[in-house]
Formats: sequence, C-alpha cells, structure tokens
Amino acid sequence: MLLSRITSFFVVAFYPLTLLSAQSPNPITKGYLELLPIDKFVDALSLEELSEVIVTDTKIAQSVHSVTQNIQVIDQTEFERLGKNRRNLAELLQYTSGQFVNILSRNDANWGSYAGLGAKYNTYMLDGLPMDSFVDAMSLDPWAFERVEVQKGPASILYSNYMSMDFAGNEAPLAGTTNFILKDKIDRQMSRLQLGIGSYSTQNARAYHQDKKGDLSYFVGANLEKSNYTQYGEALSWLQTVNNPDYQKTKLYGKMAYDVSPNQKVSLFFHHTDHTGDTGRVYRDFDHRYETLNLKYNAKLSDALELQIQGGLRDYTRQFVNDNYPIDLSYTNTDHYRQTIVPVDATLNYKHGDGNVLTLGTDAQWNHFKSYRTDALLAISSQNDVKARSNGLFLQEKVQLGEWIVRGGVRYNHIRHDYTLLGGVTPEDKEASWFHTLWNIGARWNMSPTFSWYANSGTSFMTPSAKQVGGTITNPLTDSGQLSNASLQSEFGMGNDIGFEWHANEHLQYGMRFFYNKIKDAIVDSVIKTSPSQSQSFNAGQTVARGVELDMKHRVEETWEYFANFTYTNTHVEESQHSDSDGAAIPFVPNYVANIGITTLLPWEVTSSGYIQYVGKYYDSTSKSSRSEFGNYPLINAKLQKNILRNSEYSINALVELNNIADRRYVMPWGFIDPGFNAYASVLVTF
Repeated sequence: MLLSRITSFFVVAFYPLTLLSAQSPNPITKGYLELLPIDKFVDALSLEELSEVIVTDTKIAQSVHSVTQNIQVIDQTEFERLGKNRRNLAELLQYTSGQFVNILSRNDANWGSYAGLGAKYNTYMLDGLPMDSFVDAMSLDPWAFERVEVQKGPASILYSNYMSMDFAGNEAPLAGTTNFILKDKIDRQMSRLQLGIGSYSTQNARAYHQDKKGDLSYFVGANLEKSNYTQYGEALSWLQTVNNPDYQKTKLYGKMAYDVSPNQKVSLFFHHTDHTGDTGRVYRDFDHRYETLNLKYNAKLSDALELQIQGGLRDYTRQFVNDNYPIDLSYTNTDHYRQTIVPVDATLNYKHGDGNVLTLGTDAQWNHFKSYRTDALLAISSQNDVKARSNGLFLQEKVQLGEWIVRGGVRYNHIRHDYTLLGGVTPEDKEASWFHTLWNIGARWNMSPTFSWYANSGTSFMTPSAKQVGGTITNPLTDSGQLSNASLQSEFGMGNDIGFEWHANEHLQYGMRFFYNKIKDAIVDSVIKTSPSQSQSFNAGQTVARGVELDMKHRVEETWEYFANFTYTNTHVEESQHSDSDGAAIPFVPNYVANIGITTLLPWEVTSSGYIQYVGKYYDSTSKSSRSEFGNYPLINAKLQKNILRNSEYSINALVELNNIADRRYVMPWGFIDPGFNAYASVLVTF
C-alpha cells in the first residue's frame, strides 16, 4: 500500500511535465526502446543507438530492457560537461542518485557512501575486471573511457570482491558495481590536445591520439599536471601547513586491440601514474607509483557461444614522509606501502531460446601486501607482510519470458590469507580461510515499451584486511594512521532493491528505487582521533541501511535539458554489547543528498552546465559520545564551453570550470576542509 501511494504521488506530481514535451514516440531511440531479443535488438540499432547496449549485466551486449538491475550510463558527452575539481574518477558519478561522493582532497580518496553503506560496498571495475575504488580512482584518466555503467543493486555473483589490503580494505559489490569501459571500436584517426591553467597555480597539459591500421586499433594518451595547492586541513589539525602544498601528477596510458579474425579479438591496456609532492611542511613529502594492466581475449565460438578471458595487474607503491608536528617540524620517519594484485577471469556465455543467456565462469585474485617504516637512522621496521588469494566459481541463468525477465545465479568463493607479519610481529595464527556460497536473484516486468518494474536480492561477504587487523601505527600517542584490531571477524551481507523506470516519452524519464541492505558483523571504519589522525576498524554488530531514490531527466528541446534526483537514507547500527554504538548511524552516510543539473545552449555557440548539490547530515563514527557531525551544505559548480572554430579538419574549444561557486569551506572527516571557490580554464583542440 505504501509503495503504491508513493508511486502514485511521484507519477502525478511530475505528469504535467510530460505534456511539455509530448511527441510521437519513436520505438527505437535513446530512452525509448522496443522490447526485442538481444540478437534482433543489436541488428536493429544504429551505431549511435548502440550506446543503449549494456555489458555489465552478463559481460556481453544486452538491451537495457533485458536487465533486471537499474543501470545508469554516463557517456563521453556527459564527461565533458562535468568538472574535475578533485581529479578523481568518482566525480563522474557525483550527481548520480544513491551515492555520496566525498573526495577529501586532490591528494586523497573518496570517503563517501553508496546505497546507505560505505563506498567500499560499490566496487569499481575496469572493463569488467576489478580495481581499487580508492586508489585507481585517483590514478586513471577518463579520456581512456568510452562510457561508465553504474549498476545498482547486489552484483556479487558475476563479480568478485576486490582484495585490497590498503585504505578501507576489501571491497564488495553488495550495493552495486561501477564499470569503467575502455574505448574499444576505433574507426577513424583523431587527436586531442588540451592546455589549461587554474587556481592554486595549476598547470595542466593533456594529449590523446587514436588510429586504426588494418586489423590493429590503438590509442595513447598523457596527462601532466602541476599545482601549488592550498590549505585543505583544519587549523591546528595534523594537516596544518606552513607553506602551500604542491604536487605533480603524470599519467601515461594506451591500448592496442587486434582483430585476430572476424570472431576473435585480443587487447592490451596499460596505465602508469606518478604522483609526487608534499602536504605543506618540510618533512611531509609523498611519492606514489601506480601501474595498471588489462589483457583481454574475446572469441565468438558460434552464434550461441561467446568466450571472454582476461587478466590484469594492479601495482601500488605509496610512500609518506612524517615529521614531529605539533612539537616541531623535524623529520621522524617514512612510511612505505606496497601492494600487488593480479585478478583473472574466464567467462562463457551461452545464448539460447529467445533472448535467454546462461553465464558461467571462474575468477581468481592474488595479493601481496607489505608495509614498513624507515626511521631517522635509516633503520627499517616491518609492520605487515601478507599474501592472499581468492578463487571463485559462478553460474547465472537469465530467461526472457515475454514481458518478464527472470534471473538467478550462485557463486562459490574461497579466500585464504597467509600472515608473515601483522602489526610488526609474527602472529600465532599464520593462516585464515573463508568459504562462502552466495546467491543472487532478480526479475523485471516490462509492462509496456515505456514502463518497467524490477526487483533484485543477493548476498555478499567481506573479510578483514591486513591493514585493518595489523594497523600502521607504532606509537599511538604521536602517529597518524590505522590502529590495529586483531579481533576482527568477516562480515556477511544481503542487498535488496525494488523500483520502476518510466519513459513518459522519448525526452522525459522518471525512476524510483527502494533499497534495503543488511550486514551482520559489518566492518566499520571510525575516526578515533583527529590530531594525530587515527582511525580503527571494528565489527559493528548488525547494520541496516534503507532508503529511496527519485530520478527525473527531461530534454525539453534541442537547446536545453535538465535532471533532478533525491536520495533519502536511514541507517542504524544494532550493537547489543556496546550501548554507545547501538542505534548510531553508519559513518559517512548522509541522511539525504539532492542534485539538480541544467545544460543549455546559449548564443554564440556557448554550452553551459550548472549543478547544485545539497548534502544532508552525516557522522564519522558509530560512537555517539565522540563522533563528529558533518554535512548540511550546498555545493554549486558550473562549466562553460565555447566553440571558437570548427571545420571538417579540426575544432577549437574554450572551457571554463567554476567549482564551489558559493565558496563554502565545509568541514570533512579526519580534519579535512574544502578549500572553497576555485576555477580552471583550458583550450581544447581536436583534429
């Protein structure tokens, strides 16, 4: 009854807008698709309309109306409209409903949330192969991507956990997964060059080139940025500076794809990032190296069978220099973190019947994580040395029964950790293993070509990471970092959602999604101190997150369009043994986030995109007595693009980004603050 009333209210409230843009529906256009089996669907569409094909659902091309999950696609056109204030991939998702993007600075990761849970419950993937949503989001360059597919709802059958030991630890697709899809089909030669300057003495140069030679397609790119950044920490916090922080980030990347035959393709993608600088004090340098590889093989064995095999490398080297602040600014030590992860995946898809797809396969990961410290006398003290591996088997069947799509799958997963060192000592238990069988089901009812209901349910699990168990702190009185917790247990979660999608006409779309996520023994990261900055992970009993997402997109006419969405979330921890945490909200989850965005074509070939986001209240800890409150602030960003020259051979565009126009220096966890208003201007030449 409640669901029916909310749905009716949502439809009635926005229905008058459909009259503003009602036109004769085109049965095959973006946002207004005919219900066709995938083989007929692909044949019927033009290259432009193929942007509505989804690959995350089964790892092969599927129409949006054959997918039980809610999937939102962000393409290159939208990339160009968005600013890059923090230089993080998560900014591409900032205005997507259901999530809170909370990037602490240009030198730190996204500590936000997704569907009422921490950001680690929405995994990131590079072409379907897992990567780190904290580290790789700071490294990879968006010019390498064709589009991003945001799949909402449980996704733990086809896609495994990511076995990171750093930052927030392991990552699981309980609440969803985000697939960053590399450019694949290159049909013409094209080059891009962009030069820009901005606030904080920012200087940026980007270059990109793509071409096709016979059966070989390739692209290469580079991105160099330097900045004398600004104070991004609260006064007297561990981030307090005496000079402007500075950094230099260099990215080099490329991809080669070779058509072995009409039915076989092999591709290799590489990405290298150097990130060096300091945080504004003499002995607070950092020096990071990130290496990323993806090797992929696709084969169409027959009209019914498709095989995909891929493997990758994610190699992270991070180094921080520490001083004796706040006593003095003398050198004390250097922290080193090294992590190498090798993910592999083999998937076979069998298309049968009228639009049915059977997916089966196996995946694995190998991880080696080491952390150590060098003191002022160059003595080395090792802290953590852990090896881990994961093996998974998965099976999923998706059946198309007229207006209904029904999906079900199962995964068996084994994870093992081998501990050489934890917290600087050899542990008594040198090995730990976990075995779990997971399931996932979903259904979609296409009531008409324009209105669909969907529902999904599934399970996931997550093991504690070495950094969470062993910590990174030698002296709790003076050191910043992670406090150890040797008593951490693995967690088990269940995710659920139900919603509808309504394409009122080819220009107007509505959506509503309810989610309910529940985790037993959830591993929660909480702030213990802000000076020195210290956090600790612990099992928070049972956590529950429920909420609703409302979405609307409206293209009024050729010259302007807008979107609006609202996410309300209610979370709590059920902790019977610790009254201070019982009933507390899950950290980093605002009670609501609202977004509005408008893009319009102005005179003189100027395109303007403006965004308003309002973030509700959230906390940094489950301790009701010591937690800090954040949020309740608006954020206004804008981007202007002006075409200066365009002909058949090249184009020149000027771009201006205005970030945090209202100059709101809002406070974030761990002593970070937003530096306020900043601007960036560039010239982009395409030829």
